[in-house]
Amino acid sequence: MAEQAASFDRLADGPRPRLIRLAYRLLGSVEEAEDVVQDAWLRVASVEPPPRDVNAYLVRTVTNLALDRLRHLKVQRQVYFGPWLPEPLETALGEPTEPVDLADDLSVAFLLLLERLSPAERVAYVLREAFDLSFQQIADLLGVQPAACRQRYHRARRKLSGARRPRPEPRLQRRALERLIEAVSAGDTARVANLLTDDAVLLTDGGGRVSAAIRPVTDPRRIAQVMVHLAMRQQLDRFHLEFRELNGGAGLLVSEIGEGGERTPYASFQVDVEGERVSRIYVVRNPEKLARLWRA
Repeated sequence: MAEQAASFDRLADGPRPRLIRLAYRLLGSVEEAEDVVQDAWLRVASVEPPPRDVNAYLVRTVTNLALDRLRHLKVQRQVYFGPWLPEPLETALGEPTEPVDLADDLSVAFLLLLERLSPAERVAYVLREAFDLSFQQIADLLGVQPAACRQRYHRARRKLSGARRPRPEPRLQRRALERLIEAVSAGDTARVANLLTDDAVLLTDGGGRVSAAIRPVTDPRRIAQVMVHLAMRQQLDRFHLEFRELNGGAGLLVSEIGEGGERTPYASFQVDVEGERVSRIYVVRNPEKLARLWRA
């Protein structure tokens, strides 16, 4: 019991931020994660008598609510307009710092890998891999047998085998972003292409609400042409660039400056790197996924 309590404390200590990040790993959406955690708090407040272990109750409730929503979201994402990317999550808000291994599991690359799994497999994998819960603890959370949790986890591992790569240091991500933006702003397609790996991919999520590539863009030269073409169509001095920590790594927020000086969210950029070259570019333009990053 002491081991189980310690594990629940790891998830829920400083409860709301940690619970949101648990739900975010399961759902890939900040909005959905906040809604799930809010629902869980309302439920714990209405329980009579109050639960003996509030942390355990919150973790259990958040997990099960997230599992229900994930099943619905999986159906929606199958008909999503263009590439679907997780909603960017700001991870430097003065909240309690998560261990490095947990911060790593907030990355866009990891969240996209999790989309390969069924909802049940995803929950079992996240709770086991990211939070190191035992199969018995996961079974207690989900109300199933430990053998079922073990089976789901091993199915998930097989599906993800060989696909996960070590995450680069945030400073390397930031330097890669800086070099990429400099080359794109200069209109130098050859320079942009040279910054990319041979198998680089550009993913742009507009959600059908703004202009964005509806398919992944591959080939370094093609990616360079697309990025430079789009940049040259804009008045670049009308944009404000700001580096922030997103999903546990370096990210870039771009906002458009209006005539009155107001800023409108335009895009967020994150990258994966191999050495000093960029292997994946993640661009979120869907306004619904950007709104929270500009609240402050």
